[in-house]
Amino acid sequence: MLLIKFVAPTAVILMLSLGSVAFAAPNPLLPHKIAQNTVGQQGHGDQHWDRFLQQLNLTPDQAQKVQAIRDQYNLDLAQRRQALKQAKQELQDLMVSTASEDQVREKHSQVETLEQQLRSVGFEQMLAIRQVLTPEQRTQAAEIIQKRQEDFRNRFSKQQQQ
Repeated sequence: MLLIKFVAPTAVILMLSLGSVAFAAPNPLLPHKIAQNTVGQQGHGDQHWDRFLQQLNLTPDQAQKVQAIRDQYNLDLAQRRQALKQAKQELQDLMVSTASEDQVREKHSQVETLEQQLRSVGFEQMLAIRQVLTPEQRTQAAEIIQKRQEDFRNRFSKQQQQ
């Protein structure tokens, strides 16, 4: 139970703050998949975030603190998302070019590093937000996250079956 109180809020905050980074890593061998990657698009993620916060019934003070934390991290996260998007496109370009395996490996390593950095910044944001939430809100967040993860897995599973 203690594990779910920490892991689940971590997962939802990362999901919401990172958008689709965790789930939309394109296959570099499939050029048409690049266009479907939504990394860096904020509108959809903001809608999920706003709905999530509404479900937690934050006090006005909490809402103000959470927004200040989000504002503090948004520019950094946006810049990192853009760098990641560009590196993924460069990897895609290398995959279809005559680049050496070493060049492709180096670019792949860069993509992995950028993804890790993005996750780390998102995690730091989550930790800051976590400090604003009450224990009850953390538990509620864990339940919301668990449901969203189950919904995502169900949708993903259905897509794989088609």
